[in-house]
Amino acid sequence: MRTLEHIGLFADPLPAPPRELPSAPGCFRWVILPVAERAQAYLHANCSMCHRPLGPTVSGIDFRWGVAFEDRGILDAPPSGETLGIDDSRLFAPGDPDRSVIPARMSDLGAHRMPPLASERVDDEAVELIREWIGAHGANTARADWSTYE
Repeated sequence: MRTLEHIGLFADPLPAPPRELPSAPGCFRWVILPVAERAQAYLHANCSMCHRPLGPTVSGIDFRWGVAFEDRGILDAPPSGETLGIDDSRLFAPGDPDRSVIPARMSDLGAHRMPPLASERVDDEAVELIREWIGAHGANTARADWSTYE
């Protein structure tokens, strides 16, 4: 962050030293945080550059940090594209990662994979994280507070 500031990539100076600025939590198992927070951090860092309003995708998915879970366009939502052969598929089928298209697309290396470019292998740890997050939510407990993390 200091280097980016030094070479003039920010319009304004950083408001504090980088170590004092807010940051997203780590994503994987060595981080002791709830799975919903770790999943949010992963999806924001790896998917929100495309999956956002006015992004380059045709879906209504929004994985930006600070967007409430119910406003992300994924909860029990049918996929707008390929279902990868999943019966009664949903983007996020509460409590059922096997019916959820999000981890299936992350696991696919074919034409419907995510990310669609510059990926030659499946990030197994990320797929496991997203499957765990979906599996942790029963049909009546799918709501998670993704609006803030401090």
